[in-house]
Amino acid sequence: MLCFVAMSRDMSAQPINDECRQAIFLPDVKDFCSGSNAFSTKNATPSFNGISQCNPSGGPDVWFTFFVTASDVVIKIIPDDIQPVDATLYSGKCSGLSEEVCGSISSGESVLQLYKGGLIPGTRLFLRVSDMQAAGFDFTVCINNFFAPVLDGSDCSTANLICSKHSFAVKNVTGFGKVNELQDAPCFSNTVESNSIWFRWICDDPGTFTFSLNPLKESDDLDFVLYKVNGDPMGCNLELIRCMATGISPGNCPNFPNCCGPTGLMEGEADVSESAGCSPEKNNFLAPIDMQSGEAYALLVNNYTSQNQGFDFVMGGTATLRGIKADLNIQPNQGVCLGDEIIVHESIDNPVGNATDIKWYFGPDARPPAAVGNGPQTVTFNHSGTKVVSVIVTDTAGCKAFVQDTLHIDCCGGTLSVDIGSDTIVALGSQPDINVNYNLEGEMVTYKWTPADKVSCDSCVKPGILPVSGDFFLHLELNDENGCRAGDGILIKAKDPDFFFPNIFSPNEDGINDYFFPDLSLLVSRVVEMKVYNRWGAQVFSGNNLDPAFPNQGWDGTFRGKTASSGVYVYYAVLELKGVGNIKVKGNVTLVR
Repeated sequence: MLCFVAMSRDMSAQPINDECRQAIFLPDVKDFCSGSNAFSTKNATPSFNGISQCNPSGGPDVWFTFFVTASDVVIKIIPDDIQPVDATLYSGKCSGLSEEVCGSISSGESVLQLYKGGLIPGTRLFLRVSDMQAAGFDFTVCINNFFAPVLDGSDCSTANLICSKHSFAVKNVTGFGKVNELQDAPCFSNTVESNSIWFRWICDDPGTFTFSLNPLKESDDLDFVLYKVNGDPMGCNLELIRCMATGISPGNCPNFPNCCGPTGLMEGEADVSESAGCSPEKNNFLAPIDMQSGEAYALLVNNYTSQNQGFDFVMGGTATLRGIKADLNIQPNQGVCLGDEIIVHESIDNPVGNATDIKWYFGPDARPPAAVGNGPQTVTFNHSGTKVVSVIVTDTAGCKAFVQDTLHIDCCGGTLSVDIGSDTIVALGSQPDINVNYNLEGEMVTYKWTPADKVSCDSCVKPGILPVSGDFFLHLELNDENGCRAGDGILIKAKDPDFFFPNIFSPNEDGINDYFFPDLSLLVSRVVEMKVYNRWGAQVFSGNNLDPAFPNQGWDGTFRGKTASSGVYVYYAVLELKGVGNIKVKGNVTLVR
């Protein structure tokens, strides 16, 4: 049974999974299928990472991520309209991806399919879907993670035992086996096997049974014969009950779509056989079967076309199949910190055979990353975030059962830190340089600087500190995608700018100290105002907008055109500091003659 997940999105906004580090996490990809057109590339942008051999020029893209439980995965991307689509599957981390497989939708086809086998359970994968025309489109994602059946079953005697109704994919089918077993199939005009494979199953709970064989190449011609097995359920005493031979050459599929593509047993159908060729009353599907507990069935699938790229096997109906079943229990499954011990147990229900192999997969950052044998198993994790625990059980009948569960390791118990330096004293109006060193777990770290009005950018990795106009406390908080958080702060103190007002001057025209004017640093852009008063409060000098580079704009020791007498005078000045503003200065100066 497929799992349908509906996910809402704002069509006018950039997709949330626009970059690898923002990939949407799919928690369970065993028979996963999103809602119809649940995702979109509209308003997406090209990613800086994830080069694809199928589309080296890149283009707007969106990302997904998931953990595999079994060794094989088939991914289907179904756009809302026929158009060029590219998809790439990666392993690794966003900071260093390794391409596993890629593909582009073929001309005239409506589905892009990727297959990858030989995967290690517990591996994290990333899926990138690219818009090759940058036009934007909606699409559906379906992913099936499974164990591929043994593909030596081209004869009834070597038929692959199906132990559950979990769907799977057959990558390809080659050869007809040792025996030609189509002679007694009345729906075939040509009774010679070309590329065939056999399956068998045993009913557990009675009910209806349907299936669909979906060719990985849409125009492949798949045919089948379904038998009831009498006597020994693992034997080949066969009674033919369904026969499907409908099909045409791939080139005629656009004109006869009813005879191309998926085939099988479907609810609502009444016929039990369709002969070779095509006619309007044929549709590639036959009536379901009603199974009783303990009954065995065998299915011969034959692929007459030369395209031979395999098929999906999807089962339905109310009946269940006899086979091994497994479950697991994780304790504790919440409130877990880094380094905490987690205990996992398995439970096995196996009416067919005895369990011969139990394998556990906890992931590369777990200790241990994998284990073999019965539980309980003890595991710890080195990093926080979402983790996947998987168990795979194999029995003497060749059946496999696999199950996975997720848990979240909270960001606690580890060593997390951020350091932006020590308290510092800087010149008024200067811009201190701040360096950040941190220890967080995640790859997507966000920055928050406060106060925001003291920095050029409050979310940048290394913002510029604005010219210091007074003492303040600078703080940085970091967060990562795992929920880890760390912060640090320093006190930045401002010292007076580097300027000097002389406390004595001698305007005797000897070229030394003839003018009363401040010695100013480069931080002072101008003297906005300067006034000098005698001891009776009379103003003897006033200057505005004076240039620091010309001290002869200062007081020359005269008052109303006459030489001022020696003595103590009071001055008042307003200085403009670059990037800071104005500061006020006052003091005394002695005139000496």
